Order: sequence, then structure tokens, then C-alpha cells
Amino acid sequence: MAFCALSGGLGQVSPGGYREYAVAGAHLLRHGVILSPLVADETAAVPSHLLPPAYVGIVALAYRVFGVDSWGALLALQILNALATSLAVVLVFFIARDLLGAAAGWAAAIVFAFNPAAVGFTNLIWDTALFTCGVALCLWASLRLARPPARWPAWMRFGFLLGAVALLNPALTVGYPLLVLYPLTAHFPGRWRAMAAPLVLTVSGWIIAIAPWTLRNYRLFDELMYVRGGLMLELWLGVCPEAEQGSSAVYEGQYPLRNDWQQQQLVKQGEAEYIHSRGVQAWAAIRDNPVRFARLCLRRTVDFWTGTVLSHMPPGHGFWPRSPARLMLALFLLGETLLIVVWVVRCGAASSPLGWLLGAAMASSLVYCLTHTAVRFRAPLEPILTVGAVAGAVELYRIATAARRRMVTVPAKPSREGSV
Repeated sequence: MAFCALSGGLGQVSPGGYREYAVAGAHLLRHGVILSPLVADETAAVPSHLLPPAYVGIVALAYRVFGVDSWGALLALQILNALATSLAVVLVFFIARDLLGAAAGWAAAIVFAFNPAAVGFTNLIWDTALFTCGVALCLWASLRLARPPARWPAWMRFGFLLGAVALLNPALTVGYPLLVLYPLTAHFPGRWRAMAAPLVLTVSGWIIAIAPWTLRNYRLFDELMYVRGGLMLELWLGVCPEAEQGSSAVYEGQYPLRNDWQQQQLVKQGEAEYIHSRGVQAWAAIRDNPVRFARLCLRRTVDFWTGTVLSHMPPGHGFWPRSPARLMLALFLLGETLLIVVWVVRCGAASSPLGWLLGAAMASSLVYCLTHTAVRFRAPLEPILTVGAVAGAVELYRIATAARRRMVTVPAKPSREGSV
């Protein structure tokens, strides 16, 4: 399915104006350093901490082999996206099989392969497809680590994997504690002291993975940060005056790549200072009108879990999108969410491996609900959300089967013998 999605746009430029990774990859190839992707003029560009390094390096490598913005480079990156998505399908099968059985594994893999939120970004020159695969790999590795035996190299490898995925995109980091605690509690239930050694090993592997990039950022910006420093800019985009008017108004008015005045300010202040100033504005807007911020967060939460992307629509549009394709996507994602709710209500989540993994996904979604959201931000969480939806469907099937059996069972009539 991923290669079918790819076939419609072979070698085409990334849709929707998503050019940051293309710009950063070209800068890295030409200057040997990751410059700000928000500045079009390379002579005025400054070193950047806005993008994680892994995908920028992949884009730069493709440009080195095939040429900057060439058809060959775009095709190579899109094929890599398709391969990553295909691998994610395989990982979803193993995750669902381990949690729910072989039949559910096949069902989850098929649903994921045709999930538009999971495979619909294959043509996009962005980290979405690789990050989705990385998330699936982390989920699968957490389940595998929960099985005995788990020797000390396995814990360190798992931590290194988490760090490596963070260098691709750090959004899942909020859910890392749950991914680590599940195998720890599986091996050492209630034995908190016994968890110390494997926990230290896991954290050590994670630190080893992110340490070079962290030291680079500290040396260049004299500031400790976790992988990327763009959170305050994202927060501002979510609370700026145009936030209720839809994403087009937000990006046209506030995003440096689409607004000349904002780009001039970024060049004048430098990227770090520019992002800091937007953070100051964001916190001021939140303090001045916390009710508005809460309303926007609630709207983004609905966006994230239904796929309607209300915050990307103009005012007065209504809840359901007018586009048939967008409507079908919204119905698909809303149905998926409702099935997850069915499983949580019927089966609970606290003591289940699936509950731990779904909890990690829920925690990661909070970042987008507080800043700004889009359907592609949900894509990396689709591996576990798809499995959760299949678990809900299995539970509904069990309910329907039990109800059917009760309906066809005719109770025996009581005997009248011995009655007066």
C-alpha cells in the first residue's frame, strides 16, 4: 500500500509547502553545518537547533548522491519513506500478534496498510514515515524486552534505540517512561530496588545516543536543550492572534518561511533569540487569556482524535469537513478512536501491555494538543492506535457473540410434577 501511495507522486516536490528539511539538507551539504531552515538567504543563515539531525542528514546524503532537489533525490527519499512504512506494517503485525493473537495480527496489519493517516505521507519529504517506523520499532522492542531473559546489553540497546528515534523526532519522548516501565514491571513486579540497575542501563544507552548532538547544541548556543529548541515557536503558533482563523492564516502571518517580515526579524535577532521572543509572547497570551488557551487546546484535542483538523479550518466551517476525502478520513480516525475507547472501558488498561503502550501514545499526543496539530502528527502513533482499534473490534465481536448465544438459548420450562 505504501508503494501504491508513492506511485501517484514519484519525484514530485513535497506537497503543502513543507520545505524545511529540503532547505536544511541543502544547507548541510553546502556548508557542513545545519543552518536555519526558516531563512531562505543562505548568506544570512545561522546555525540551527530547530530540526533534529537524523532526517536532515538523510536528505543531505540523497542530495550528495543525486543532486540538490533533483528528481533522483526526491525519488530516493520517497522510496525510503515507502520502505519505512512497509516495515511499520510488519511491526504492527508482530505487535498485534503478541498482544491479541495471530488473527488480530493479520487484521491490524491490513488495517494499518490501508490507513490513510499512516501511509498517506509517503510522498512528503519529511520525517513522518521514518518516525512512524521508529515508533513501531520502539513499541515492538518494549514488548520483546518484557520477555525473559533480559540481559544487561538488551536494556542498554533499548535505551540507545529510544535515543536514536529521538534524534529523528523527539515527540515520543513524553511516552518513553511508560515504554521503559512496562518491561521493568514485567521482570521485577513490586521489586523497585531490582529495577534500578536495568533502568540505569536504559538511561545510559539513551544518553549515549543523544550526547553528541546535545554537546553540539551546548557548544553553539550555550544552552542545554533536548534534541531541538523549537517548542516555544510551536507554542506561539498555537496561541497567536490568527490561531482561530485556520492554519493558512497562522502560517501566512507568523511563519518566517511564508512571511517576509517574520523572516527579517529572525535574521535580525538570530534563530535562538527569535524563538525565545516568540515563547515570551506565547506565555503572555496564555496569562492574559487562559480561557482562550484552554478552548484552543480542547479544539486541538478534538482535532487530533477525530482527524477533522478544526484548527486548520476557517471560522464557521462546521464540525464535519466538506471535502469527501477529508470526511472519509475523519470518519476512519473517529471510528478508530471509538474502538479504542470500547477496549479501555471493557478491558481496562492498567494491567495490560496494550494499556502501557496506548498510555505512551496518549502522553505523546499532549504535546500537539498544547501547541498545534495536523493529521500527519497522528501518523507516528498509528501503529499502536491501530492495534488498540483492532482490540476494540475484537471486544465488540465477543460482546455480539455472547449476545447472540443468549438470544438463541431457550430456557427449559419448569416441571409441573408434584404441584398441587
